[in-house]
Amino acid sequence: MVIKVKLKRDEKYVLLDHEVYESLNALPLFQEFKVFENLREHSSGVPVFQKYIETVNNKLKIETIYLAKYIAGKYIPRPQSGKRLFLNFINGDKLDLRLRNMKWEEMSKLSRARTTSVNKTGFRGVRKTPQEKYVAMISRSEEHTSELQSPCNLVCRLLLEKK
Repeated sequence: MVIKVKLKRDEKYVLLDHEVYESLNALPLFQEFKVFENLREHSSGVPVFQKYIETVNNKLKIETIYLAKYIAGKYIPRPQSGKRLFLNFINGDKLDLRLRNMKWEEMSKLSRARTTSVNKTGFRGVRKTPQEKYVAMISRSEEHTSELQSPCNLVCRLLLEKK
């Protein structure tokens, strides 16, 4: 069964597996801070809980719980990898925290699967300068400028130069 938890100050909902919701809701931390009643959407799109807590020497500290990472760390086994792992949302919805929608993956896999937005020129790494020239970033240290009036011509020229 799926549980819907409403985000604070928003008309969006977090989807959780019933078993996960019940086990988290039973934790003293979640009960004390009323985590499920105070979730909000982070600027990155994931549900987050934040609260100021007074420390021993009367200073304030922010307690932050990224719910997706918390759930994945507790319920989804991390595969053996020598590389750093990131949480992937299979259906792309960062508010869908059902276990079947999350898995740990390396950045290389996430990068390959990422859909990139097309810029105004239609080519990744190509931009138009204020002088009406096209510039292609080949690497961090190498940049090619074209007098041509088309980004397509610049990309074609660069591809031919590579051969």
